[in-house]
Amino acid sequence: MPTEVSDDIEGYSSYILCITGSLINGQKVVVNITGIRPFFNVEVSENHSPSSFKTILACILSITLKNTTKFGFEDIHAFPLQEYHIEKKAYIRVRTWNHFDQYNALKAVREVGIHTASDDLNCQYYYCKVAREERLPLSSWA
Repeated sequence: MPTEVSDDIEGYSSYILCITGSLINGQKVVVNITGIRPFFNVEVSENHSPSSFKTILACILSITLKNTTKFGFEDIHAFPLQEYHIEKKAYIRVRTWNHFDQYNALKAVREVGIHTASDDLNCQYYYCKVAREERLPLSSWA
């Protein structure tokens, strides 16, 4: 089970998941998982193409994060969690370098009325989402 989630270790700004445990012989083990980029998904509206919607998002996020290198986009298609849908909907996955930027970007996108998904603002339990997406077992019975 993770005991620490950090956004900064030795000046390196990144989402770092620290998992601690004990070995069979009683020694303590600490595993730092790096390279995880926090994300949230934005629903592409019906009257926009994904490329034009990315342009709108880029404008919003570059103003909020004050830099265009602090975020990236990925096209995904998935079934919405609410209501029944026959076809997958288009989403844009917004990835940031750390949890602080993800939090600010998500708030900015919500403030302009854009619908989001996979968008938990609570960083305390974000590790559960990371473990699920990256297929990391966090317990021996998982």
